[in-house]
Amino acid sequence: MKNELIRGELIMALIKCPECGKEVSDRAVSCPNCAYPIEAESPEGEVRIKMSTDVFFKIRIINNETGKDLWEGRSQEVAKIYLEKPVQVTFRGGGYNMFGPATIDPKKGKKWEFSSSPGILLPKYVLNVVDVIDSD
Repeated sequence: MKNELIRGELIMALIKCPECGKEVSDRAVSCPNCAYPIEAESPEGEVRIKMSTDVFFKIRIINNETGKDLWEGRSQEVAKIYLEKPVQVTFRGGGYNMFGPATIDPKKGKKWEFSSSPGILLPKYVLNVVDVIDSD
C-alpha cells in the first residue's frame, strides 16, 4: 500500500513489522507491539513484488528461517518488504505452499514479479526480477 493524499490529508501506508508481523505505519519510529525499530528499515532495503498470479486471492510470503510472515495480501497487489540481506522465502496460498523455497536478494533487484502460467495439472509459478512494476 502506498501513501495517498485524500481530502488534503496524507494517509500513511501500513507495513508489516519485520519482527512480529503486526501492521505498523510506515512512518513509525518503532513497532507499538514489539518495539522493533521501524525507522531503521531504510528505503535502500525495500523490495517490491508484484503478485501477478490470479489463482489464489490471498497470498503470504514466509521467511523460511524464522517462519514468520514477511507479507500477507492478495493477488494483483504489490508486496513491499524490507531486506538487508538475501532471504529464503516460500509463497503460500490456498492452504499450501505454492512456490519455494526461493531466495529474494535485494542486491539482485528491487522489483520482482511472482506470476503463474497454466501447467499440465497445476499452475506453474515463477519469481523473476523485473525492470518495471505497473506504471513505475
